[in-house]
Parts: sequence; structure tokens; C-alpha cells
Amino acid sequence: MWQQDAIWGSDINNPAFRALLKGMDKDVASKWPEYWAEDELLCDLYDEINGNPLHSNPPANIVDCVNVYAQCLDFVHRYPKKTDNGHIASLRQVLKEHPEDILSQLWRTFESMHPFGRRPLQQRLVLAAQKYLSALFRLSEEPDHDPIDWDDLPEDFDDDVAEERASPHERLRNLCLCSFAFPILYHCFLFSESDSVRRENIMLQEMISKVDGYDGAEVAYRIYTEKLGYSRAGPQFQVLLRSTLAPDCLLNILQDFRYIMGGHASQAMWDKALTSCLSLLGGLESLSQNMEYVRLMRFLGEPNRFIRAYFTQNFCVSKINVLKDVILNHHGAILIPLSAILSAKNHREKYWLIDDLFLIPIIISELGPVKRWDISQKEFGALLAESMRPVWKDTLDTLRELESDFPLSEHPMVPMVIEQWSLFGSTIGIQHLVHPLIGCCHAKCPLFIAKTDQPMALCSGCHQVQYCGATCQLSDWKSHNPHCQNAA
Repeated sequence: MWQQDAIWGSDINNPAFRALLKGMDKDVASKWPEYWAEDELLCDLYDEINGNPLHSNPPANIVDCVNVYAQCLDFVHRYPKKTDNGHIASLRQVLKEHPEDILSQLWRTFESMHPFGRRPLQQRLVLAAQKYLSALFRLSEEPDHDPIDWDDLPEDFDDDVAEERASPHERLRNLCLCSFAFPILYHCFLFSESDSVRRENIMLQEMISKVDGYDGAEVAYRIYTEKLGYSRAGPQFQVLLRSTLAPDCLLNILQDFRYIMGGHASQAMWDKALTSCLSLLGGLESLSQNMEYVRLMRFLGEPNRFIRAYFTQNFCVSKINVLKDVILNHHGAILIPLSAILSAKNHREKYWLIDDLFLIPIIISELGPVKRWDISQKEFGALLAESMRPVWKDTLDTLRELESDFPLSEHPMVPMVIEQWSLFGSTIGIQHLVHPLIGCCHAKCPLFIAKTDQPMALCSGCHQVQYCGATCQLSDWKSHNPHCQNAA
């Protein structure tokens, strides 16, 4: 039997101890119980990680200890006899008694290093922290040995008993709300030196967020970004934006840049980030056909939010030039209708719809309604009209088919997307290019580009658009005016 004191200090890397871990790895079912029961391996590791409470510095061997503890968590998860008392006791240790303190110590160690402290950040610590979190949250899959029937509880049921009987999933969910799990994740992502580690981090964030239910993630992100601050984060973003990053990683970095740097970043940093943002769109067309909806909308949603944030900066005086660049050089004419159809099919929340409708609300805001366009607006309107002419009517028809073929409960956002798409077509003045011209050309009219027997009257100025009556013509005048003047 391995002696308990052998894992203290530098002895954690003792070859004999490592050999025993290797043996457990090969035969978890028979060998792991010996070490949780008699040598109290988990408790010894926990004590070593926490270090001496009288010392302010984290233990020097915390990385090695956390790596071994994570390996033990893997043994716990792989142990087949889930109803053994020893297994249930070890679950209690690693889910209730240990994790909050271990995560606090990990965070304290990160705080002693760059960018918070003077010591250089160890990438080994980043890897160990992610390994521990991954092994810990996989335990959410463990069975609930003492389930509570919440629908049939006595009035005097003790909350402490409920906490004691909480399932592994519930304990981990509570941990998301009251520990450093998410701040550690965010910090590891932002300060990792490897895209492969960042990708693992993204998958880990998704796994933990499913346990959390997104209750703790948003609060923790706000706390972390405020603590980090733009002055500490700025140099790291300079490095990241000069690097070649995988698309998934770049999306998260752009989001972090918006939240953390915001108005504190220089124009040069914002311009560099915008270039990186547009490069994502440039590579998206070849991916879009085979990409699942959630991932595709993420690739459209973050660039859309980033462009909106860029437009709010004081130095941004030429929004039209940015939009032109997207249309001409980054497949904007393909991605705009794709976003509209995907949003109509899949969206359930009105609040997020405008964020995810790629560029459409931005374009409507920039171009109309106005009485007179300047030269750049006219040029951009003409470019959009030419680019969208082949697809605008087909997209409108597809959206209307969704509206007629499915109940509103299945696609509740379809009417709103149709309204935005109709306004978009009217704003850039292509609704009259439908051949043969049908229906009323006022985007908010129920007869907008729709088959009808009701007589229509052509605009006397351009003779290109038609309306069902004077009310629609007057309502549409602000949007139609620039196009009417151009046609005349």
C-alpha cells in the first residue's frame, strides 16, 4: 500500500507514486477503491492544494497536485460500481467539500501572476485548471442516489437536508453560482498561448453552461471583465489581434474585445479588430452550406454585433464605407438573405432577433427614411440594389411560405422578419423590380408585393412603383423619395 505522506511536497512526482496512478488508470474498478478508502488520496491532495493557511503565496507544486486531483476525478467518474458507499462518499468529497476551496486557490494563484501580479503566467497552470474543470463537471453525469420529489415535500422540509441530498448535477450548478469556475475559464481562454487550448476551453464553456443553465455565466463574465479591466487586457488584445487565430477562437476574442475594451481602445485597435471581424465573413461562404444553425448564426451574430459596436465609436465617421466593404468583398449579399431565412426558421426570442439579422437593421438605420441622400448613400443604395436584385423577391417568397405553411407557434418570429425584409427592400428601392409588378409597394401594407385583384395606381413621379391608395403612398414617401428623384 502506498504511504500517505509520499504525495506531500515534491514527492507527488515520485516515480513509484506515478506508477501506482498508472496502475489505477488501467484497472479503476479494483485498484481505485484502495486509495480513496485507506490512503485518503483525495483529502491529501486537497490539503496540499490549499497549502498552509498562514502563507499568502499558493503552494509551489499546485499545478502537479491539481493535475493528479483531476486524474482522480476521472477515476471517480469511471468507477463502475456507482452504488458503493465508498463511491458515494468520494462524490461527496469532490463535489461538496473540496471544489469551492480548490477553485479559490486556483484563482488566487492566477491573481499572483501576470496580468494581476508580477510573476509570469504559467501555461502549465492554464492547462491544469482546464483539466480540473473538465473532470469536475463531467461528474454532472453521475446518477442521483437520493432523489428528492420536489412535488411532494412536507412543509417543514429542511433546506439543509435538501442541500445534503442534492444530485451531482445540482451541486455543480450551485458551484457555478458561488465559485471561481467561470472566471477561471474566461481567464484561461484569454491568456492561453495556444488555439488548441482555446478550442478546448470553448467546448468546456459550452459543457459547463449546460450545467449552469446560463444563470451564473453572465454574472461571472461581468465580474471577471470588470476585475481584469481595459488597462490589463489591452496589451493581450494587441498580441491576439496580431496573431493568426482559428475562427471559433476569434469570435470569442472579438466578443471579449467589445466588452472589455469598448471605448477605451484606440482607433488603430478597433480597425485591426474590424479587419479580423471581416476576415471571418470572408471565409464564411464556403462553410455556410454545411454548418449547423447554431454555429452559423454565431458566425453571423458576433460580426453583426461587432460592426454595430464599431459604428458607435466617436472616430467612426464613414459607416457606409464599412458596409460597402462587407457587400463587395466579404459575401454580404449572400449572408444577408441567409441570415433572414435562418432567423425566421429558428428564432424564438424577439429580443435577440435584431442582433442576429445580419446588417439589415443597420442598413435600414443608415439609409432611411431620409428626404435626401448624400452621394455616398446614393452609391451604396445602388450597390445594394444591384447586389440584392437576384435574391430579394425569392427570399420574400420563402419567408411567406414559412408563414403560411407552419403555425405561428413553430416559427413565431417569421412576421417580424418579413417586416424587416420588406422594409429593407423598400429602403434600397428594389420592390418595384419584381416582374411583373404586383401588389402595393409600401412595405407595411398587407398587400405588399402580393397578388391581388385590387387596382393599383402608379407613382406619378417615377412611374415605377404602385400603391393601393393615397394613404400607403404618403406613408411610403420618405423611403421612396430618393429613388423617385433618381428615376425622374
